[in-house]
Amino acid sequence: MVRVTTGRKVVLMDERGHAMVFLLLTLGAILAFAVGIYLTSQIAVGKIKAQNAADAAAMAGAGMMADSLDLIVYVNWIRISSHLIPHWGREARRTAEMLAREVIKDAAAIVNGRAIQVGLANEALVLPIHNPDLGVTERRIRLFGRVGYYKDRLKGRIGNRFVRVVAATKIELPEWVRALVRDRTAPDLAFCPTASAEAVVHGKGLALPKFGGGLGKLR
Repeated sequence: MVRVTTGRKVVLMDERGHAMVFLLLTLGAILAFAVGIYLTSQIAVGKIKAQNAADAAAMAGAGMMADSLDLIVYVNWIRISSHLIPHWGREARRTAEMLAREVIKDAAAIVNGRAIQVGLANEALVLPIHNPDLGVTERRIRLFGRVGYYKDRLKGRIGNRFVRVVAATKIELPEWVRALVRDRTAPDLAFCPTASAEAVVHGKGLALPKFGGGLGKLR
């Protein structure tokens, strides 16, 4: 009887050991599944956040470009009308011309800088991947001497009047997830959702300030 009882105890201990192993494996599978759902949801939220930041940055850059073109329109008005007022018109014309030249020269930096600024405000890192151009050129006509003005050389075409950006957001991972990977750079790069966006400037001619920006895809 003692041997039989001992055998039964050994069998019961073996069954309990197998049950414990099965329970641990089941709990591990459930934990892995829960972690996968958590990371997937975080990545999806980060992707939406990156897309919103990219759209906002591209729109802001296109809006800045549209404002710059409207400014060129006002400069044209000042340059032409200043000849009618000789007392202070010359200084006003010089100031307007200097402002217009700076805007045209630094248009790409101004537009891309605005896009980066809006991206940071939306907690995203925005990288402009295109250098926009206002698409204007200077002309002179014989009127009251020689009157200078700026002309729209695109004539309704898009040209380089668009902004293209890529935005990336960072997902904050729990410490226990980071502890699984010794190199902290790897999870940071792996869980940085990215998105891209484009915005174009609509408008034609430099007679009236009517330029505006909007999201769009270039072919």
